[in-house]
Amino acid sequence: MANSRVLYWFRTDLRLHDSPALAAALDLKPECLYCVWTWDPHYVYRARVGPNRFQFLLDCQNDLSASLTKLNPKQKLLLLREAPQTLFPKLFKAWRISHLVFEKDTDAYAKDRDEIVMRLAREAGVEIVSRMGRTLYDPDELVKKCKGKPTMSITMVQNAGKQIGAIPRPTPAPTSLPDPGDTPLDFEQEQPPQQPDINDIQRNDTEKSYSSGISGPGSDFAPPTLQELGLKPATTPHRGGETIALRMLDSIIANEDYTATFEKPKTAPTAFEPQATTLLSPHLHFGSVGVREFYWRVQDVVSAYGRRASQPPTSLTGQLLFRD
Repeated sequence: MANSRVLYWFRTDLRLHDSPALAAALDLKPECLYCVWTWDPHYVYRARVGPNRFQFLLDCQNDLSASLTKLNPKQKLLLLREAPQTLFPKLFKAWRISHLVFEKDTDAYAKDRDEIVMRLAREAGVEIVSRMGRTLYDPDELVKKCKGKPTMSITMVQNAGKQIGAIPRPTPAPTSLPDPGDTPLDFEQEQPPQQPDINDIQRNDTEKSYSSGISGPGSDFAPPTLQELGLKPATTPHRGGETIALRMLDSIIANEDYTATFEKPKTAPTAFEPQATTLLSPHLHFGSVGVREFYWRVQDVVSAYGRRASQPPTSLTGQLLFRD
């Protein structure tokens, strides 16, 4: 579409590969593309999140931003420090946005938030484009195929999935990106209330991630640090980001016996040396690895392995179906 000005809203899809929503944004042939993340105070203060989880998220954001810059030196992840419900109406006008594009979310808070944002977008004359990419199947479609009943068992998911059709192959990562447009911020930031803060027990200093304006202390839209969040240092050795996630997946797939014969009851989630599971669950949660990328790379190994391969629900692909 000629002259489209696209705001791509990253959430739990912090990757470039296997992203139907990002592909849809680029299909609009935008004259400018804004890649944004809104620093939602709901997760900072109202959802129970500790230093390890925040560090993993920040890793994912920084890695994604670097990947965007590799494709276009003018691009990066624009982290905006305000709730999307109050920020977007101002942003639509200031940046002259024509399209809002995002990956469909599945949890309760996110669905309510997205309903509000979509209503605000329609009121501003902004076209909405949303695509499912977080799960193998659209949860709403699974429920429809089950005659309105929630999928409470793996068998229900498998039977409903067969009715929906084949799981699509992952979309490739883009090889180029349009430039972003100008980023004026000539409007007031709405500061969130800090109380109640259920994460206060995790902090050893004052939370300051909203105190330096919408674009942060360096006015460069960079992700915050644990220090800005007032959080204690992370203690986990596990780090986030698409680069790490894909390298981990490569290592798993290279071990064809492990990939093809994995069986969940024979694994221990606390076993790390050697590790018994893939350790990719947090990457799936934050979207630094695509679920279809994971599924099809495993399935291709299983298909070539023969009759000795494990099968759902105990297999690796079965674990992804359990996730749905």
